[in-house]
Amino acid sequence: MKRFLAMILALALCLGLCACGGGSATEDTTPTEPTVEKVEDDGVMRILVIGHSLGMDAVYLLPNVAMNEGLTDLEIGLLYHSGCSTMMHAEYLAANAKQYAYYEFTAGQDTTWRRADCNGDFSPAAPGQANDKYIEDGSIAQTMEFALQRRDWDIIVLQCSTSEAPGVVPVTSKHYLDPANIQKIMDYTKEKDIEPATAPKYAWSMVWSLPNDNSLLNEQRRTYLETYFNNEMEMYEHSIAAFQEQILPNFSFDYILPMATAMQNAKSSAFTARDLYRDFIHGTDYSRVMAAYVWYCGITGTDIKDCKLDPIPYDNLLDKSYGMLKKPMELTQQQKDILVESVSNAFANPYALTPSQFTK
Repeated sequence: MKRFLAMILALALCLGLCACGGGSATEDTTPTEPTVEKVEDDGVMRILVIGHSLGMDAVYLLPNVAMNEGLTDLEIGLLYHSGCSTMMHAEYLAANAKQYAYYEFTAGQDTTWRRADCNGDFSPAAPGQANDKYIEDGSIAQTMEFALQRRDWDIIVLQCSTSEAPGVVPVTSKHYLDPANIQKIMDYTKEKDIEPATAPKYAWSMVWSLPNDNSLLNEQRRTYLETYFNNEMEMYEHSIAAFQEQILPNFSFDYILPMATAMQNAKSSAFTARDLYRDFIHGTDYSRVMAAYVWYCGITGTDIKDCKLDPIPYDNLLDKSYGMLKKPMELTQQQKDILVESVSNAFANPYALTPSQFTK
């Protein structure tokens, strides 16, 4: 939450001349220290998300949740590529490739997400509507640098793909989790940040595993699950192991957003997979609300038990994204109970499932 403007004043040599007897001049060669002036914080929180469709799921309703809970000064950018792993991000960075769709939401100004077109111009659009096609035909194609220079970002959120797990995915796979690739992304974002004197903080979002209902899986995901994992719980445990073995020892993230564990906690409740997943991996509106609260609470430090959990307002354009959220979403008491329990337990115990008390 910054808007600092750094001004470096030029170094000056202070010359002092004094006449002593014969009038010899003496020179003070002590340089003055450069001063840095900072403009007062403007109070706006600016968040950039670098990720894929689960990053879109997580951030999609964050503006609504944040505004409901009283955070009205918020600007969010979403840099999106379908299924993008950290290795793929690193490759796109090295090539400065136009491989991303870019969306923005400014609280108090926008009523829905706006999408950047191939010229960098913006228009209202709902994230998730045929993004792969747009990327492939180039009608919306941006570099990561484009997104970084849009704002002086306070927080940059990173995430791996659901497939990245050490000891499971072959080293030659584009989904192999290598800390060196994450470091390349962080180095690049620090270098390209529009105000280098005010480097952003970093958050890591833990992505959830596949659903525990095989009828929701498409053939590709079912084959993947059968090849690398015996079940969705094993996949969750591998993702946690990947985080603990490859991420935690190598990076000091300012925020850890344990959405993977919150989702796993909810899956142990009375809810079925179809209550939480709309297809083989992506979340329902309810899961999007849960993800938004994980991010809101994780970034602001708010305890979800203190949140109001107000209805999510409806906008005419939001339903264009996968045909979802066609009316205001008001949580039932059961949904509220499981939401609060799952998110609270995820922050209390982020690396292991905490069984729900709200079972059938």
